[in-house]
Amino acid sequence: PAKYWVNIDGPIKEEYEDMIKKVRLALRDEKVYDQKAISILWKIRCKYDPSAKECSVKE
Repeated sequence: PAKYWVNIDGPIKEEYEDMIKKVRLALRDEKVYDQKAISILWKIRCKYDPSAKECSVKE
C-alpha cells in the first residue's frame, strides 16, 4: 500500500544504495544469499533503474 512506501531521493539515496549493497554482499559472504540470486536481482534492479550507480559496474 502507498502509505507504507518511502521515497528515498537526493543525497541520501547514494548512501542508502551503498548500505544496501554492503548488506547484500555480507549476506552473500555468510552464505545467506546465493551468488546466482544476487546476479539475477542485479539484472532486475538495473532493468528498472539503469541509471543506478551499481548498473555501471557488474557486482
